Amino acid sequence: MGLHDYATVIYNPKDKQFTPVFDYSKKKSSIEQIDIKLINILKKVKENDKYRHDILYDMAETTGYTEAILEIYYFDESVNPEKEFVTNYINHKLHKNMELINVSYSDDSIEFYPSIHYYDIRNGSVYEWKLQELDEIQNNEITNKFRELYEKGTRIWIRNWTPEEYKFYSKDGKWSDTISDLELIYIATGYSLPYENLTRGQIYESIKKEVYSRYF
Repeated sequence: MGLHDYATVIYNPKDKQFTPVFDYSKKKSSIEQIDIKLINILKKVKENDKYRHDILYDMAETTGYTEAILEIYYFDESVNPEKEFVTNYINHKLHKNMELINVSYSDDSIEFYPSIHYYDIRNGSVYEWKLQELDEIQNNEITNKFRELYEKGTRIWIRNWTPEEYKFYSKDGKWSDTISDLELIYIATGYSLPYENLTRGQIYESIKKEVYSRYF
């Protein structure tokens, strides 16, 4: 998914990976519709215009997160999935264990802290931690645990979320009246979901359904 790939799916045509940080201080009802000013701005841009995401991105004041939530999935070596099938294996609960780990993140080094060697393993929405493919592995509480399990035959897959997207869009996430209009449009655009003439709650539910279908 990537720490800067909001709602797990945003890869714009320029291959950027980013997350606008939205204003969660204002409350709006789920039955309200999106601010017509935002819709009118996007109506000026063609649906498939490569700058569509950039326009939404520029509306947000800041970008990036310094924290992350890691979903760690442990598989027996005998059922270790291939890259293209790992999400299905997770969905069908073929892993033997799962845990959540809270970490910090540095955009400069493209790494979580404590380090899991994220830069070396990042190549998709779910990442496999392979001991033999990591150089000069750092010893810390997480890597020591991973190393011990890996050497005993456990295979380790990692999916990461921003704290906000996990709060709102994960399997256990719930609607919040502080989700902004801009955020809903931004994510709906990334999923190619409709947002005109829909309430904020309806847009949120369509996003949540899409997240479920892809990741849960």
